[in-house]
Amino acid sequence: PELNSDEVKSVCAECECVKTSGDPHNSTLANPEVERCIRDLTEGMRTALIASRLPARMWGHGVRHAAYVRNRRPKLKLGWTSSIAILGAEKPDFSKIAVFGSRCWATIPQAIRIRGRKASPRAQDAVFLGVAAGPDSPGCLVLLDGKLTPVTRRTVHFDQSDLWDTHGLRVPKKDDPLEKKTVIPLPPPERMS
Repeated sequence: PELNSDEVKSVCAECECVKTSGDPHNSTLANPEVERCIRDLTEGMRTALIASRLPARMWGHGVRHAAYVRNRRPKLKLGWTSSIAILGAEKPDFSKIAVFGSRCWATIPQAIRIRGRKASPRAQDAVFLGVAAGPDSPGCLVLLDGKLTPVTRRTVHFDQSDLWDTHGLRVPKKDDPLEKKTVIPLPPPERMS
């Protein structure tokens, strides 16, 4: 109804625009590249959340991390260069990319450290949520242990051999219930008499 108002018709007449409507059921056929991109990002996010055992509320960070990796991945269509390199940025730096949801230690900034104590901690347990967005905010986006809001930290040390569960407790890969193999002992063979 809003698009059929007299105001919209007068604006279209001034701009010499022709208003058309598309078929809502064929959006995939109308723009398959965009639909493929959305599917790639959604699958990347879903895979990252499942593998890291982070709660579903972290889906936005999973999408951002999937987009970060996708934009830096070389593509055949672009002559084995990345989208970010085509746009004029420097060659992609893969040293900043860590496994989404991996355990890390984020350095505590000196401004908020406990002063006057030599034995005070200099890093906190955290979970890696991706590279911080924007050129003016270098560093990693991490979720500190016991906090609900992610923070950006410049210095982060990774331990990608461990994953975290939804409660923020460390769950080593070797204790992963999905990787355990159940061995059922077979009964001894019956003897023929």
